[in-house]
Amino acid sequence: MTIRQVDRLWQLKAYDRLIDDLCVGRAEAVGGIRQLIHGPIAAAALVVIRMDELLQGHLPQVARAVRYLIESQEADGGWGDAVTTALCVRALARSGGAGPVVDRGLALLGLLRRDDGEWPREPFKRFEGDPAVTAFVIHQLIETRTPAAKTLIADTVERLAAETPADIGNIQLDVLKRRVDTIYRDIPAPAWAA
Repeated sequence: MTIRQVDRLWQLKAYDRLIDDLCVGRAEAVGGIRQLIHGPIAAAALVVIRMDELLQGHLPQVARAVRYLIESQEADGGWGDAVTTALCVRALARSGGAGPVVDRGLALLGLLRRDDGEWPREPFKRFEGDPAVTAFVIHQLIETRTPAAKTLIADTVERLAAETPADIGNIQLDVLKRRVDTIYRDIPAPAWAA
């Protein structure tokens, strides 16, 4: 997808088409997650993420998308639900930001997470946790690569491990811990890595 195509779809307000094009062959297109990604905020976050991946983060369209995300942040620090908030946090952190906007988004993700370590589809902690949403949020946090994101991942993994029967969940959680440690090797290790 070219930046001209992004511009054209944005001007047409064809956000779902833009999201579809940006999600082809990506984690965001798998399972039921794609149906949770919609609207201009999610589209702007995906534009920032994809252009950063293509080393095109310097383009004025990306700067406009970043400003849009910052201006769209809600008073509680998020952008609606956990999926959209995680996308926005990743986009802003990967575009060179690691300030209060990202910190407030991470704080809201911590508040939306249930005590068992899962995130619900809806932006309310009282709803049942969704494993697909939880996996998606963790993936976005891994790609955020900030110390606060690492702390949130570590706490989430500890909560998930406490709730998961050892015979089925610990192998997957151990793989996740190793991946996080590899990606975040320059950031101090959380307690479970000791």
